[in-house]
Amino acid sequence: MKNIYLKLIFSVFTIITSLNLIAQSPLYFDPSACEATLNPNDSIEVYSLLKNASDDTVEFSFPDYISRDLGGPDSYGYSWIDSDEEGGPNYEWNDISETGTPIEGLGDDNVVGPFEMAIYFPFYGQSKHVFWISSNGAISFNEQFLTFANEPIPTNSNYIDFIAWFWDDLTMNPELSRVYYQNFDAKTIVQFTKMVHYPGSDSTITAQVIMMNNGTVCIRYNQISEGFETNTGTVGIQSWNPEMGLQVAYNQEYLHSEMAVRFDLNRNFIVTVHPASGHLPPFGQEHIWITYSSVGYEHGTYEQELKCVSSLPDVPQIFLHNVMHVNAPVQAGFKGYVTNAVTGLPINDVKVMVGEHYVYTNGDGHYEFPLDQGSYNVKFIREGYHTARTI
Repeated sequence: MKNIYLKLIFSVFTIITSLNLIAQSPLYFDPSACEATLNPNDSIEVYSLLKNASDDTVEFSFPDYISRDLGGPDSYGYSWIDSDEEGGPNYEWNDISETGTPIEGLGDDNVVGPFEMAIYFPFYGQSKHVFWISSNGAISFNEQFLTFANEPIPTNSNYIDFIAWFWDDLTMNPELSRVYYQNFDAKTIVQFTKMVHYPGSDSTITAQVIMMNNGTVCIRYNQISEGFETNTGTVGIQSWNPEMGLQVAYNQEYLHSEMAVRFDLNRNFIVTVHPASGHLPPFGQEHIWITYSSVGYEHGTYEQELKCVSSLPDVPQIFLHNVMHVNAPVQAGFKGYVTNAVTGLPINDVKVMVGEHYVYTNGDGHYEFPLDQGSYNVKFIREGYHTARTI
């Protein structure tokens, strides 16, 4: 008998499992992104938790939203800063009394204009090409008279669309006061030389308003003489919307000679962050409240990275991703017919007015008036008629 030998070969397999582990950052946001949907001209507050996973106390800040001697942003995105603050505008004076065009006709409690700019000046989403000058310390983009009784900004009143370099009861001293303007390639300068308080005095204020083609506004205060009261005026910018504007000072001691205030437009949809700075204890956390604003934004989706800087050497900065969706505006409005109350016949060319907007009726007396949702006062105007009934 033959012996059969079997050679058994055993193969040993070693299975190696590879795991990719991502170490948790010692400073992070939870959630790592925020998202919200808004209607046009609306705002909303969202939040994320800023968490400290280290055993160190962490100082943090959001540098774009720290409040210094500055203000804003307002709901459109304007903020201001003055020359007394680090990072503010440098004070410089470019006198235009020899080269500018003198303004005639300015006196007490009046407005003169319009005056043309060589630029198209963007201001709260509108392109401005002409301006008016008020004797009460303002440049406006309509011919409305600005009262001598100054108000806070936003005005929430009929006073709209202006730059208040010092809104107060000012007037012209015929022997001292002069106003000039001059157009340059990228800006327009309006200079107010030695304006006085009503009814007149030897105490004066000299300032310039510079409107730039990128939308920046700069106000320079060259000389405020001793005795001129600075705690009775308003400084700021007011939009076409009575509820939207940015105030620097109202009836307070703030201005001084050789000073500049600059207004800049930041079109990020994040308008406020609270708290804008602080500290986290070891393994602590903080709610970070973030305000989105859709004012000035059309229907669509927008993204913004919010930067947070920290005192951790290994994590000098982190970012929170933000997404804002803006709904399409809801179109509303009304339509109808205008007829003769006696004959019942349609009346054509009737002016149907809502505020400053209007349409006319056609030959059948029909009109359509598209509007956003809201409540409105409507007027029907045609020479020779009066309104007997509105529906």
